[in-house]
Amino acid sequence: MLPTDNASHHVVVHDPEDQFWEGAVVPAMQVPSLRARQATTLPIDPLLVGQRMRSAVSGYFRRGWGSGWSIDVPVPRMTCPMALYVERQDRSTPIWWAARIKLDPAVAEAVRAGARPQGSLRLAADAQQAGAFSGGFAGTPDNVVDGPRIPEKFGMPDREDGWVLHGRGLVTPPLDGVLALGLWGHLQGARVLWAAVTQSR
Repeated sequence: MLPTDNASHHVVVHDPEDQFWEGAVVPAMQVPSLRARQATTLPIDPLLVGQRMRSAVSGYFRRGWGSGWSIDVPVPRMTCPMALYVERQDRSTPIWWAARIKLDPAVAEAVRAGARPQGSLRLAADAQQAGAFSGGFAGTPDNVVDGPRIPEKFGMPDREDGWVLHGRGLVTPPLDGVLALGLWGHLQGARVLWAAVTQSR
């Protein structure tokens, strides 16, 4: 299941039928019909991409990596750099993420046959990015995607040999500016085709 929250609006990250462009902001009432055709949406504060938009990366960021950024490595590492413009505040707000995972065909078949994917993936602050800060971000229990539990939480690999994985963290920005984020972890036989982050209330 993709995240729903109690947000009034979602942003369309990917619509396989192209009825909505990527980046479209839709009311929450439209989300069930989008999800029914395997579209990916994430909760968002619509003001951050509207009246209060102060940066090109306010509220929503998505980036693709062509044929995929390999996360099939022996030890966890930071990959897939992303960023969000955030404003200083005293309370925490949710940061949502989604990532399209593509498995090697042999690994996908092994998972369908009962094998458990090895590794894990989560959103994390990225201290290595230039021109951005990495403070104020904290994970939550549902921020971490544990590889062996992927089939029970996200189902079997789809017809394109993968999943859309997702999670949620919290941010309490210490200052106004660009928060540097990335995906931390590794996953057997996997590549990240695209990843996205949003901020909601």
